[in-house]
Amino acid sequence: MKLLLAGHSMIDLINYGNKIFQLPGGIIYSAAALNAVTAKEDEKFLITEVEENNFSLFAEIYDNYQFPSGIFAENQPEVELILHENSERDEKYNHIGGELNFPAPEFIENFDGILLNMITGFDITISTLEKIREKFSGYIYLDIHTLSRGVDKTGKRKFRKIPEIERWLNAADIVQANESELKTIADNGMTTHEAADYILSRGPGIFINTRGARGVVIYYKNPEGKITIEKIKPEKIHSANQVGCGDVFGALFFYFYILTGDISLSAKRAVKGGEICAEINPIKYYYRFVNALINKTTE
Repeated sequence: MKLLLAGHSMIDLINYGNKIFQLPGGIIYSAAALNAVTAKEDEKFLITEVEENNFSLFAEIYDNYQFPSGIFAENQPEVELILHENSERDEKYNHIGGELNFPAPEFIENFDGILLNMITGFDITISTLEKIREKFSGYIYLDIHTLSRGVDKTGKRKFRKIPEIERWLNAADIVQANESELKTIADNGMTTHEAADYILSRGPGIFINTRGARGVVIYYKNPEGKITIEKIKPEKIHSANQVGCGDVFGALFFYFYILTGDISLSAKRAVKGGEICAEINPIKYYYRFVNALINKTTE
């Protein structure tokens, strides 16, 4: 397979236990997950940006990718993450970054799939995505992520209704959003089922609602046009980490779905990957779980 992964590489300043840890973040989780499961003959391309003096933090994962648009930038995004036990984390950006440098749509025409993880929400513009969609007939996977958050003058990110959301939905085949992000797509008064119907009626064939320790719910339309629901629950785990789990899930679902076309199988393997990520203590390098991902997701 030929796969394209795109999203900002972050420097994460994680406030955990009243201490701050500086770690590589952003698209590295998606990249690590794909590394764990792709075959030798698969071709992997990555569109991202890293400061040259920070590359050593990302090299273990990124050395397995090709960079069609280069990789080095003068100032990569940096975010402060304050983790909470029972609610969404708080985010404050010291630097956000702009749109990544995407190659001409013609370059992407023969890829099997594109995974767009909106790490900062500014990774790609809707105009660029629509130009890609016009030329590209493979799968486009859109992880809503920080597209769901606006930014104020201090760099703080707060949830808000996504501007031009219908254009974003119309350009994607598979959409992923957690429960907080879903409220920024559909009207607050909608049930989750109604919100899923809203999304599926605007272009995507699959909508994935990630729910943390409660697993995922996947909505898609059967040949008769009725919504089918798949619920996948993780094994009982002790969650030590909230960062990167959704990114790992999305990358694994993306890969296995393109490989097999089987929604249930893809979701089960992706949930296992998310479990591994959730069990890793945040003060350690998260991407050390690669070997465990290989073992558990291919059982």
